[in-house]
Amino acid sequence: MVDGPRGDSPNSPGRMATIYMSGLLARRGKMTHVIVHNVDRMIEKWFSWEFLCEKNLVSSKGRFWLFQIKGLTNSTSFCLT
Repeated sequence: MVDGPRGDSPNSPGRMATIYMSGLLARRGKMTHVIVHNVDRMIEKWFSWEFLCEKNLVSSKGRFWLFQIKGLTNSTSFCLT
């Protein structure tokens, strides 16, 4: 679950690195579910679409998005077309 660090002030780094790392780690297994909290901020949406892939979004409710990511150990890109 991606729920930090906070990104609502100049001194808070936001969730971008956490979303990126979740994308890397999720691809190492067979199937991984990743929940991202606070996707009401555009930067979290962009990073989620880029590194967790919009096509992997299986559910959303309020400020939560659920991604289901298949393992891609031999891939050099995040989102396959």
